[in-house]
Amino acid sequence: MLVRGDKTRLAAAVEEASALSENEYAEDSFAALSAALDTAKGALQNEDAMQWEIDSVENALRAAQSALVRLADKTQLTAAYDEWKDFSADGYTQESADAFRSALQNAKAVLDDADATQEEIDAALAALQAAHGALALPETAEETQGGCSGSAAGASLLFAAMLIVPAAIVARRKNKRNVQ
Repeated sequence: MLVRGDKTRLAAAVEEASALSENEYAEDSFAALSAALDTAKGALQNEDAMQWEIDSVENALRAAQSALVRLADKTQLTAAYDEWKDFSADGYTQESADAFRSALQNAKAVLDDADATQEEIDAALAALQAAHGALALPETAEETQGGCSGSAAGASLLFAAMLIVPAAIVARRKNKRNVQ
């Protein structure tokens, strides 16, 4: 006499797998899960399924579910790209503008790549953020004095003032002494 198998665990596995959303996983891995799920649903319908058959189908379903490849999250890269895609790098140094445009093009390529890994997405986001943060304004004639940038010229003037003021005070004191 043959005894029918217990389908309780298989039914739970089918319910769990059925709740998964196709748009969260790579197409190939979800197709494998769908095939295993169809087989498992067939086994649930089979009144004469033996326990070894039920166990085999459940194991195949759980293996397909474990093999699912989750799609990478492009949310942050998409937001950064959308924010900066129309940004004009005109007015910035050629080098920094070129680096920004290159990072922007790379971000777009990664966004368009359906098979992009999370590592690629994270790297593209980091590069885009770094390139945006590194955009540099060119030095103008007003900021450049004798080959020094504006901040270097300011520091030079401050240093000179620190030397001149004490020298003027000493000279004034000597002058007062000589007058007395």
